[in-house]
Amino acid sequence: MDSDKYQERCINIINTEQFLKLDRDPTKTIENKIQRAIRGIKSKLPDDKYKLLYPTGSIPGRFYGTAKIHKLKEDDYHVDNLPIRPIVSNIGTASYQLAKYLAQLLRPLSISSYTVSNSKEFISCFKNEIQPINYKLISFDVVSLFTNVPLDFTIDLILKRVYRNKEISTDIPQKDMKTLLLLCTKQVHFTYNKQIYSQKDGVAMGSPIGPILANIFMVDLETSLMPNLSSYMTVWRRYVDDTICYIDPSSIEIVLDMLNNFHKNIKFTYEIEHQNKLPFLDVLVEREERSISTAVHHKSTNNDIYLHWNSFAPVNWKRGTIKTLVKRAYTICSNDLILKKEIDHIREVFKNVNGYPTCVIDDVIKKHKQENKIINHNLIIQNNVEHSNIKEHFLVLPYKGEKGFSALKSARKCIEKLLPPTQCMKTVFTAKRLCEKFVIKDPIEKKHRFDITYKVICPMSDCNQQ
Repeated sequence: MDSDKYQERCINIINTEQFLKLDRDPTKTIENKIQRAIRGIKSKLPDDKYKLLYPTGSIPGRFYGTAKIHKLKEDDYHVDNLPIRPIVSNIGTASYQLAKYLAQLLRPLSISSYTVSNSKEFISCFKNEIQPINYKLISFDVVSLFTNVPLDFTIDLILKRVYRNKEISTDIPQKDMKTLLLLCTKQVHFTYNKQIYSQKDGVAMGSPIGPILANIFMVDLETSLMPNLSSYMTVWRRYVDDTICYIDPSSIEIVLDMLNNFHKNIKFTYEIEHQNKLPFLDVLVEREERSISTAVHHKSTNNDIYLHWNSFAPVNWKRGTIKTLVKRAYTICSNDLILKKEIDHIREVFKNVNGYPTCVIDDVIKKHKQENKIINHNLIIQNNVEHSNIKEHFLVLPYKGEKGFSALKSARKCIEKLLPPTQCMKTVFTAKRLCEKFVIKDPIEKKHRFDITYKVICPMSDCNQQ
């Protein structure tokens, strides 16, 4: 996408009622507010947690957009029509560590009997449900959930569930909790194209607490509406803003109206099954007579291009790419015939599209099959326990090919000799990505940079010391 078109798309997102353009940088002011709030609850926190949450040297958030490739329409493939997903990087901001802490604390409130955390859990609970006669599979999707989550409504809901219903335990007083939540949401600001903006409502993708608030709101929607919706549909399952259920086809508009009337900010769209098939997450669900089958869902925009065999990257990255897709196939495919078809597809894709040797592909698949047959559960648990007692040190190095491996080999032996038996060293390689050539985030201003060295020149005219 041309940079001018990209910037135009981003500005169109920012120029909505959820965002406000600021005439000054409030980073230091917000940092001071959070510092005061953290000092106010110092007695409620362990010393190490207090030090972690207390912000210093903060930077503004940085706005950027990522491509929603799967949203391109099949009859209109053109880069200028590519939808943009807005993200605000919160790493290094004054509220980042606080948002992570609150997200972990409030996580139990974001889970209900309707939620699933991944494809494996969805398949496990959905395949055993009774398929109602004359019902259809349908998927309801919330339009731009994150940017439309009503913050005041959701924060009041959290306070009610924590302090009135006692659903989780915390020593933080209610007044302080509300202050902390507001600081992590309504006090979020960011830079884009050298301008400063704040977010007035909704939650930012990129904030650790964003998914938690979105899920807490959706849990309340489900709890409130499901008793009335159960006469029209059944087996409702949800992953963040995507849902799937069985529905009486004549009741679709009734259900849609009830969902859309729950809160003025939230609107749903839906997709009905086609030829007894409906995708959910990366799973293609197919209805059979009295059961369902599941296969890996490949979106229409999928081009099967992965890390090429000849690319300048570690071999374990390449093998890991195959292994991930093989593992997904074994997790999702519901019978041997579907599994074989998906494994054959993986072989074809990696050999003919991504240039992998057949022996490497077959070796990865073979090893996964062997791992899949391990039944000695006690041995697995024992290995995990032993591993958890070993302290790991990570050596992060730029990837330099085979020469780098040979130079590292002797260095690792030397380092491991110096480490006690309870410690080990792992090597992590990094590599430059193509997108580093095309900057999509604002650079951090000098006044906000950290981990730097200062140079001070003597102000005296006859002195050149520094």
